[in-house]
Amino acid sequence: MFNKKVQTTHAKLDRLIGLKRVKEQAERIACKAQINALRRNHDFKENNASHHMVFTGNPGTGKTTVARIMAEIFKEFGVLRKGHLVEVQRSDLVGQYIGHTAKLTKDVVLSALDGVLFIDEAYSLTVEESGKDFGGEAIAELIAHMENYPDRLVVIVAGYSKEMRRFIGANPGLASRFKNTIEFDDYSVSALTQIFNKMALKAMLYPS
Repeated sequence: MFNKKVQTTHAKLDRLIGLKRVKEQAERIACKAQINALRRNHDFKENNASHHMVFTGNPGTGKTTVARIMAEIFKEFGVLRKGHLVEVQRSDLVGQYIGHTAKLTKDVVLSALDGVLFIDEAYSLTVEESGKDFGGEAIAELIAHMENYPDRLVVIVAGYSKEMRRFIGANPGLASRFKNTIEFDDYSVSALTQIFNKMALKAMLYPS
């Protein structure tokens, strides 16, 4: 369980409607990260564990919301100093000419240092290669920065389940770094009803 220091942040995760399996997996990953942070702070050898994550599932299943809460939890656990979330897509990483992609990707990574870099629809970086596509260059640059900043950056890549399996399998460097996969199931009718009722109540109490 989370300690007292993160009760408020943990409550944000716990209050999310549904997502029981997602919450359990997220808590395990966060706790492992905390253990490593404590070992590092006390000059003990860290466990060989990656904190980077793959979020798979359809749009509208809570992936971005959970990523934002995980960033806060990592900050509270002392894993990340700032705990902010930088959300990007392919267009934020891939340039239009040679050399442009490396700079774009580097700038994005630097802006995410000490926080979480969330790449939505990450599979779009592995479209079929052509002379005009630099998605592969963005991936190579990202892997290099993940290697350079192992204690200052957590990367979460997200997208459809099938496409994300293809994405991770497309590069050995990705497969070796993204070892945590959380599957986001579609909401049940009951959960959707609860979400609707919650939104309706909020609109009544706090009308715009």
